[in-house]
Amino acid sequence: MDDALGLMGQSSRRASAVLQVFRMALGRAGDDPAIRFEAVRDLSAAYFTDSRITPVWQITPTGLPPKAGLPRAALNMMLVGQDALHLGGTLTFTCPGEDLPIIMLAEGRDAGFSDDVARALAGKLPLDDATARNVHAYFFGKWCVRTGLSLRHELIAPGTLRVDLMR
Repeated sequence: MDDALGLMGQSSRRASAVLQVFRMALGRAGDDPAIRFEAVRDLSAAYFTDSRITPVWQITPTGLPPKAGLPRAALNMMLVGQDALHLGGTLTFTCPGEDLPIIMLAEGRDAGFSDDVARALAGKLPLDDATARNVHAYFFGKWCVRTGLSLRHELIAPGTLRVDLMR
């Protein structure tokens, strides 16, 4: 009985973390100018609890709030980045604290984006070809274009994918 209750609690915490991440990444909660990267770091830790992916945030604290939309962008990078680590690994985020660039390294065995996710991020995937595996990349790529941001990704070494978000 205690095991069942423990599993229910774990499932509830996981569902809550997923909901909070998606509300901030895709919903109105991400528009709040008071959101700081520290909150994103905490959300990502809860999201990846009991996962094969470990998030690492190297944020330079400046005492200033980040520019509007950047915490949302970082969460969207995280959601897309997990698709690059289908065998698990580490997602490391580096940012100066309140402005761009945000750099994400996805490190793990066979890290990298599938062709359709790469095409979706680049805006070269027709909406008719969107699937459950690439639709987030599709909409994140479109969001970047709409907000004047640029997204670049490349394999910099075997098992290491670098994604840069910049103006």
